[in-house]
Amino acid sequence: MDATELTELEDDTSTGKVDGMTDSHLNTTGIQLGGFGEVATMTAETVDFLIRVLEDRKQELLVNDEDKLHVKANYAVAEEDEGGASEETAPSPHRQRLPFDSVNNSGAGDGATVTELMTQKLQIPVVSIIPGIGEAVRQQLASTAAPCSASKLYQSSKLEIVDLPVPVVCPPNASNNHQPQDAIGKDEPTTPSWKLDPIQQQILEDAEVLFIDAHLAAPLLLDPKRNLPFEMQHLLKKVKWVQGTYAGVDSYHQFPEAPADPGFTVTRAGGIMPTALAQFVFGWVIALERKFFDAQVYQEKRVFGRWDLKYRSFRQVTIGILGLGEIGQEVGRTLKASGFQVIGFKRKVNDENRKALASSADRVSSDMHEVLEQSDYVVNVLPSTDATRYLLTENTLEVCSKKKPVFINVGRGDVVAVDTIVNALDKGLLSKAVLDVFEQEPLPKESPLWSHPKVIVTPHISGSVFPEDVADVFVKNLCRRLEGQQLIYQMDWSNGY
Repeated sequence: MDATELTELEDDTSTGKVDGMTDSHLNTTGIQLGGFGEVATMTAETVDFLIRVLEDRKQELLVNDEDKLHVKANYAVAEEDEGGASEETAPSPHRQRLPFDSVNNSGAGDGATVTELMTQKLQIPVVSIIPGIGEAVRQQLASTAAPCSASKLYQSSKLEIVDLPVPVVCPPNASNNHQPQDAIGKDEPTTPSWKLDPIQQQILEDAEVLFIDAHLAAPLLLDPKRNLPFEMQHLLKKVKWVQGTYAGVDSYHQFPEAPADPGFTVTRAGGIMPTALAQFVFGWVIALERKFFDAQVYQEKRVFGRWDLKYRSFRQVTIGILGLGEIGQEVGRTLKASGFQVIGFKRKVNDENRKALASSADRVSSDMHEVLEQSDYVVNVLPSTDATRYLLTENTLEVCSKKKPVFINVGRGDVVAVDTIVNALDKGLLSKAVLDVFEQEPLPKESPLWSHPKVIVTPHISGSVFPEDVADVFVKNLCRRLEGQQLIYQMDWSNGY
């Protein structure tokens, strides 16, 4: 398009106004557009208006990512007075960055492309079984308490958070299933389905960012031929970043045939579970050490057994923590603050991380046998990876025979087999087991763990997911992505977490 074509749009050369253009379109503090030897500055609203006029008058506009919309300065739209001619307007020093520029982590360049200008909104789909998670994101973005690039886009109607229906996906082939209990029906589906209207399908076709539960993202992205309906196989091809809603990422491990690096980044909902899991562990340790359950038995017998319920000093109790990541450190800090002796197991130990972990553990060791042998309680918070699956065997637990610790598992159930736990309890290697995670979830009704007198079963409730917490992680990461910064809680495909 040249300047002559634009002249056809002009009704009044004395004002520079296009037919139908109001003074609101003449705001010149916006996006800088390159001209034919001269420069004009216009807002995206002005450009949108011009594009609509072009479409109404059936002007053909061929664009690609390199094309720029050029407007001569004398058509640019700055009115000096009622009858005066337009004057050149200096470029604004605060040139806006458009959503897709930032999402792609690239600069805006010397001028905004027509493609960018025609993009009304950056639409991010939300797919989750967690009620209210999309609304929690919208509320955070609408808040002016701590504005960032994402909230500014949202508040200027350039960003939309779109709630989409939850799909039905095929169950993974792996026997270990860590998706939330609410996500698993009594009859596991075998035929994938997704009730999407054409607009929703278009959103997923265009999406580069996806906010989704891991147990849904993994099958849809790693095994799409099996989990996307035939007519939807074209969806999700452009996804570059997946923000999860859980702390764990083991759903992605259930697809061994997937490429080692599938071409998209996964970030987990880190930081939302440490406090809750630490409280859970602390509660059970206190209940057992202070003999709350024994007190209940005495109550039922109507016995005032004051001297039978004496407890030991917490300084005499050693608690071993398997895994000193974010969650393990918080568990250690909580217990250590109450006077317990804490020894932590970490695969790689050096002087630097020993110092960093001092507030969480009195000692840190890379020798798991040492930790097991010296502990009165063994707390597992390890994730599920190739290195941790069935790490605890009957032979490994033999070193527990002296202290007979209580085993508390809030990490992942596949760190130890059910039979191994039962045998260790029956042989006296462990005195009790508090289990919140299991090899298979939900725990099968026929499992011996339900009825074992030394086992306490809780249904994966050590840490609940609250929408506002997950939304906080997502909004922080979205702001970082828009600003070209490194994402937090990013999954490393090479080590599986």
